[in-house]
Amino acid sequence: MSDLDCSVCLERYDTTKHRPITINCGHTFCGECVMKIMYPGRQQGSNHQGHCPNCRVVIMNTAPNYTLIGMLDKPIDIKGSGNSQHSSKNTADSEDTLDLLRLQLGKLLSQNEQTKPVVDEAAEMRAQIEQLRKKLEEQEHRQQLTELRARVAELEYKKGPERQSSSTEKTTPKSKAKRQNVASDSDDEPEGDRSVATVNKKTAFIRGLPASATEKQIKALTNPYNTPGGQIRIKMYSPSSLGQCLVTFDAIQTAQQFIAAQNGKNFPGSASPMNICHGTFGGERALPDGLVADRKKVFIRNLPPFVDEKLVRNKILGATNPKAKLSVRRNKDAATCIIEFGNFEAAKKIVDSWNGKQFPGSHFHLNVDFWRILGEEQGSAPAPKTQNPKPVPQGSGITAGKFPGKVQQVAARPAIATNAVPQNRHNAPVMPQKGQPNAKQSQENITTNNKNKEKDNAGNSQNQNIVGKAVFIRNLPQEATPMDLIALFHGKARIAIRNGRDQIQFFPGKGPFQLAKVEFESKKEADAIVRLFDGTKLPSSSRVLSMCIWEPQKPKSSTSTSASTSTANPASIDMRRIVEVSNLPPKTVVNDVVALFHVHAKIEMDPRGFPKVVLKKTGKTQQATITFKEADGALKVCYLFNGIPTPDDAGGCNQLKVALQN
Repeated sequence: MSDLDCSVCLERYDTTKHRPITINCGHTFCGECVMKIMYPGRQQGSNHQGHCPNCRVVIMNTAPNYTLIGMLDKPIDIKGSGNSQHSSKNTADSEDTLDLLRLQLGKLLSQNEQTKPVVDEAAEMRAQIEQLRKKLEEQEHRQQLTELRARVAELEYKKGPERQSSSTEKTTPKSKAKRQNVASDSDDEPEGDRSVATVNKKTAFIRGLPASATEKQIKALTNPYNTPGGQIRIKMYSPSSLGQCLVTFDAIQTAQQFIAAQNGKNFPGSASPMNICHGTFGGERALPDGLVADRKKVFIRNLPPFVDEKLVRNKILGATNPKAKLSVRRNKDAATCIIEFGNFEAAKKIVDSWNGKQFPGSHFHLNVDFWRILGEEQGSAPAPKTQNPKPVPQGSGITAGKFPGKVQQVAARPAIATNAVPQNRHNAPVMPQKGQPNAKQSQENITTNNKNKEKDNAGNSQNQNIVGKAVFIRNLPQEATPMDLIALFHGKARIAIRNGRDQIQFFPGKGPFQLAKVEFESKKEADAIVRLFDGTKLPSSSRVLSMCIWEPQKPKSSTSTSASTSTANPASIDMRRIVEVSNLPPKTVVNDVVALFHVHAKIEMDPRGFPKVVLKKTGKTQQATITFKEADGALKVCYLFNGIPTPDDAGGCNQLKVALQN
């Protein structure tokens, strides 16, 4: 049987009755056989559908096989029965293979149309996975870098005296010049980020802008340095009188080109030169003293002492903000005012308009800024004022469970022989009345006193060198070590190194804690550490650290004695610093009061190191009288805590009453 014969009736194909017909499965039969297979009901009386005799597939559609029809007109070359049978077999196999490939191709095309959205979604997911993988690798690298830095600090500390030679080798003219450059760079950093932040080389921090500078002018100034298609983010700092702006570029090279070209030049249309440097990480979240601004409240200082709410509303607010809430606190020398607006724009307008201006009809220049509150996301306590706190005499008694006071640590003087009497600068040494001393003993005593005096002078000169650079830390646990402090301050400030040793000294305290004095490389770094860690909890501990700038103890004199006497007099205490708190729970102790208020405003300590907090029972509640260090801190506590629910009051029925003492 050849390829031109029907496989059912074995008749040869022709162009009439036995015309070759191909069904949907790919097999070909003559037209008469196809009609009999598809419509058997005409002969047998049944209605079932026809199936292909070869593969049993239901016949759905048919079509003429023009390939075979074209072959009917050509002569057939039959050279031998064997070759003819072989060629016909190959042709049949090729047709079957071709039909199978056609079917598979049709299925693949239909499947491709269905799976195309899935493939696109899978590609997007792969891109997201790649981005997440890169971020995870960056985080892992940062964590490894932090661990390596801590390990290096630990190894450097363990090296001990071996660091002496290395420290002397580093004090070359080149290293000195490098340190000076680093110090000058740190001076150019934005306020609030000095020595405690990391330089962001993609940013440019601009200072010296005029108050009238706008974001559009800054964008026009920075656009020539931007890369094609790059984006520039601009943040203007308020109030506008600060003249500060932060610009973030897409590339480090772009920021460096802008700084190199514009640093020191005058702002367009102004005679004030611009000071431009790289910005730092973390400088935008918190103010320099660890507080964040409440953008809807304005705090006005240095108002005339005679002003009241009506006068402030008429002179400053005018008729534009009738719904603004304000509170005026009048003092002897000046008054303060807190104004709460409904939106940020109104508050910013008052700050920009009145900061540094003179109050109408007076010589008082106003200090207007946003009201500052504790930043919860930073978890740090507000920093003390720029002036150093008043030193407290050494030897303060501190007991367990009490908040530590600010203890003054003075360098220990060498012991003087018990058989000699100290001399002054006018008289020769006086010997004890235990018999007439000879000349040799007198000479030995004079020599000993001279040596002691030289040591005292050397100690005093050393103390003068570290004034403002050393920080005194209280309430450290007994198990704390120098390595704990090195790890705590690592990356925030540089601890001073002298004779190959970190300048960290520990002193025993009364109770289950100890004291420490840490010397830093500069005063800026010491101030930054106090701002960051004063009033915060020690990691992995419940103890609240108390820090202050260390100062050497001054010699007592008659004037200081009289001054201390007058300070101790209750009548001389500023009543604006005393706050009365009512409706406290009956089980409240001094530590609870300190933990509640000391984070927001510093509580004053007595000479023994105890906080000045007096508790008194009033029926079922307690009343506390607290003395703060500053009047602004007392006012802030009254504003924050007056009327809030009492601590540990689940129902919220009782409210605290916080007010200044009358």
